[in-house]
Order: sequence, then structure tokens, then C-alpha cells
Amino acid sequence: MFVGNYIPTIYRVLLVLSALSASVSVAQATGGPWSLQATYQVPLGKKAKLTFGANRALKNVRITLTNASSKWTKTWKLAKTRKGLKRSFAFRVPAGKSSWTAKVQGHANEETLTSTLNFEVISVGPLKVDIAKSGVALDKGQITLTTNTPLRKADLVGFDIQGASVLQTSLDLAEKTGKIILEFEPLKPESIRRIEVKVHDAVGRWVAFRLVAWYVEIPHEDVVFASNKATISPDEADKLNAVVKLIQNEVKSFRKTMGRSDVGLNLKLFVAGCTDTVGSDVDNLKLSRARAKAIGMYFKKRGVEAPIFFEGYGEKLLAKKTADNVDEPENRRAIYILTNTQPSGLDRPGRRWHSL
Repeated sequence: MFVGNYIPTIYRVLLVLSALSASVSVAQATGGPWSLQATYQVPLGKKAKLTFGANRALKNVRITLTNASSKWTKTWKLAKTRKGLKRSFAFRVPAGKSSWTAKVQGHANEETLTSTLNFEVISVGPLKVDIAKSGVALDKGQITLTTNTPLRKADLVGFDIQGASVLQTSLDLAEKTGKIILEFEPLKPESIRRIEVKVHDAVGRWVAFRLVAWYVEIPHEDVVFASNKATISPDEADKLNAVVKLIQNEVKSFRKTMGRSDVGLNLKLFVAGCTDTVGSDVDNLKLSRARAKAIGMYFKKRGVEAPIFFEGYGEKLLAKKTADNVDEPENRRAIYILTNTQPSGLDRPGRRWHSL
């Protein structure tokens, strides 16, 4: 049987592809008689560091550090410095974001020199955010995530098969932590191909996810096997070669949609074999499984990189319902599904996928 219209079908469960963390920086003041540099982010419970660098010889240098909220103050003194000298001073910081002021005074050739550096320090644990596939329900307009850190907001952007935007929203998360449900206008699962989710914590860090949905039933002309056989004859090879090209094109499209051509292959190919109702259930099941395996092996030998799984369904997946012992060509078929999740609609008692 040949499927005429090649329309990819999108499955509603999305795959978490990647997570990216924002970079951090340092606060610094350079030039003049000295330089100052302060760490911007430190692990929770660790000390921050203020680094003083002398650009010239100095005397009686005083470095005074003050916390803006608690008014805690610490002063370090250097009687003499030579050009090129560097000294670092560690200090404790509270959890979260804190503001600081470092004032420096020194003397050179009877001249009194001063400068001030205002900076912030973030003291937090690792930012962990997870999105499970089971927590994505586009038809309900929900994506559920879990986090160990209070989150400030989430930005969502979604695209359809053609790359047009179908979702764009920013959500205020009110510094929630734990399990958080992102809610937006419900979407038809078949209308979405990719969603970008970027969440920000209360201190300015962020994590971004790209969620890609891919579920394609590959159109094809079915292989004709000899009666009660599972051997692919040379005359039928062109039918399968055409499918190989379609699979390879889908893999390219998948990687393009993810935005990276170097990622590992996340797609799987499922081959389901089916028969008509002629013969016993047991014999048809064995025959359909053997034929599905033969087709899968052909794809593998022809360079299909995706992991391949096969299973036989015998006469349990009739394309055209018939009575028992009816020779119906439409029921002697195979189904090829390329997806980054499990194939839908093929769950049957006693059936399980076998890996090649």
C-alpha cells in the first residue's frame, strides 16, 4: 500500500534536548594607581574575594570594604607596595545577592589618592532545573518543571512545522521553587514542532531548554513477500531504497530543527509488520515479526543510523477489517515510524519492540 500525502505528524510529548547556563563575570576597576577586582558569584557557604593590584609604588594603603545592608565593615592595610604587587582578601557573604562598597586610599609622592568600587556578590548553590517529558501537555497549555532555586520568570517561544511562531509569552514565577507549572494558551499538538523555554532565577542566572517533537510515519510502497516467506527479493529493493532516502531526509530536518548538526541521533525507527487474516493467529504473528525484522535489517545495512526496532502484529492491526481467512492485500503491510519518543497507537497486549 502506498501512502500518497507525506505529512509529518507531531506527537504531543516533547524531548528535552539541551540545557545551557548563563556565564558569570567579575566586578573590576582598572587604571590609575591601582586596580580592584571582586568575584561576582561564589558557591553557597564559600568566601568571596577582593583583589588589589598596585600599578605604582604606594605607601599607607587602606582598603575598606562595607556591606550596604548590614553596614559590616572590614579594613585591610598595606604599609608599602611595589609596582605589580597583587593581594587578595577573602570575606564572607550572605546567601543570595548582596551589595558592597570597596574604598581605597593610598599615598604616592605626598599625594593622597582615593577610589571607590561598588559591586554585587551572588552566593548561591548550583541552579538545577528539570523538565520531564511526562510534564509536557501542550493541549492543556502546561509545562511542568522542578527546580532547587527560586525562579523569577520564564520565557516561552514556540514554532510550527514551517518555523512560524505559534507561542510567545513571558511568565512571572514570583520566586517559586520546587514543582512549578508553566501555563500558557493551549496548543494543538500537531501544530507545534519546537519550543524554547528559558527560566531565570532571582539572582540573574538562567537555564534554557530546547524541546523538539518529532513523530513521522514514513510513506512507502509495501514490499511484496512470497507466500509464507520473509525474504526480500531483489525486485522489491527499490521500494525500500526510496524509504531510506526519506528517513535520511527526516534526520537532516530533525537536526536542523534542533539548531545543531553535530548532535547525537535522538530518533528511533520502528518497523511494525502486519498480515491479512488467512492462516492462524500464531503463524501470522511469527510471519509478520520475521518480515518486520527483514525490513529493519535491510534499512540498517543501507546506512540508516537511527536505532531500529521491530515487532510483528499479525492480524491485530488490520488496515481494512475483514472476516477470518480473507485474502486482503491492504492488510499485508508494514508501518515505519521515525520518532524521538515511543510510537503511539501501536500498544497491544503481548507486543514488545525488539532492537536490531
